[in-house]
Amino acid sequence: MRVRHYLVILSLITITACSEPVTVETSVAERSLEQKIGTTFEKVQDKHFKAPNFEYLDLALTSDGAAIWGAMGIDDKGRFYFGVSTYSSYHDTAFLYQYNPKTKTLQAQSDVISQLKHNQVYRDGMSQNKLHSKFYQANDGYIYFTSFDETGESVSKGITPIHGGHFWRKKPNSENWEHLLATKEALIALNTDGRFIYALGYWGHVLYQYDTLSKRFNRTNVGAFPGHISRNILVNSDGSIFVPQVQKNPDNSINSYLVEYDSELNITDRHEMDHYMYAGKHSDHGITSFTQMKNGEIYFATGTGALYHIQKIANNKHDLVFVDFMSDTAEQGNYISNLFSIDGYGFLVGLWQKHNTRVHRWFIHEVTSGITVSYSVSDKIGEPILYGSHTKDNNGHMYMVGVDVTDRSKHYPVIIKTNYE
Repeated sequence: MRVRHYLVILSLITITACSEPVTVETSVAERSLEQKIGTTFEKVQDKHFKAPNFEYLDLALTSDGAAIWGAMGIDDKGRFYFGVSTYSSYHDTAFLYQYNPKTKTLQAQSDVISQLKHNQVYRDGMSQNKLHSKFYQANDGYIYFTSFDETGESVSKGITPIHGGHFWRKKPNSENWEHLLATKEALIALNTDGRFIYALGYWGHVLYQYDTLSKRFNRTNVGAFPGHISRNILVNSDGSIFVPQVQKNPDNSINSYLVEYDSELNITDRHEMDHYMYAGKHSDHGITSFTQMKNGEIYFATGTGALYHIQKIANNKHDLVFVDFMSDTAEQGNYISNLFSIDGYGFLVGLWQKHNTRVHRWFIHEVTSGITVSYSVSDKIGEPILYGSHTKDNNGHMYMVGVDVTDRSKHYPVIIKTNYE
């Protein structure tokens, strides 16, 4: 296989303390929790006790060999952002789009390689075919996200991609992006509390932090063996960060923890997770989906189909509670690709994909009673690969994204909107 070589010049920002004065910008007007996490809550009604309707949005996205690997988000004005990833055999870049559900209009907002050139950090042969992280608007008004490349990476040997990852931000209506940081790690996941932006890189679960006020970066190594990466990291409204840590023992068994950090990236707790991944299947997707509640508590799912709850307790401490396996038989095996809360209190819904099949079921989990029911929806949505967490518009419609793999030789990105009308 031919490998292209080039001189990597990383625009790394110093992450240690410096003597220069720091310019601190005032953040925008106070934003609601729903704006910060990109969702809408509403009162549970009778209609929510059944599966919703599903509508495929017919948008003119980049098509050949493309997919949306959960890369979506919403800004304070209700506009959606979709990151369309590609395969190197089709493109060496990934594409960003903004969709306005009110006007049903789509606006292309450039691609990674074009923006590397615009920011004068492009080098011959560079590839950035993945926009994988979620998109979040922070308190400073910017949309934050990350990109990365897969060229030359090795799962078995723990080799990072040749062209690494990049940390970006942009104003909602701007086609051009601002380049903040280049990393040797592939930056796959992103989350925020409004002020601090966090990104996760592989291999090793390297956690990056960007302070939107001081404009400084910080980082820490959380720890994960080569070949494993979590699709998501978690940040609650109190500013606590939760990142999986996985350790491989000499006998090849795995110890999994959810490590909790404060905004100084100090470890404040470490929670054991017995149902984080399957024994012997080290490429599991870690945290596959999540949603935050009105009180800042978080529900999330792991690659084994386990639902966990991050509970608040006294003195800003948290408990990690295993709720159940999301399946009709309460057994592990389903892939929980999408998770939402209707009311932000006691009602969780989403999609699970039945183990070793392309069969999708819509599930409803009532938190207070612990009851879970599900409905077959494969006849409504077909057999796409889907992802999505908590992203809803102002009318409560939920959005899921993914890829149509009906034609194995040519994948197509899909966007599905739900409604109960």
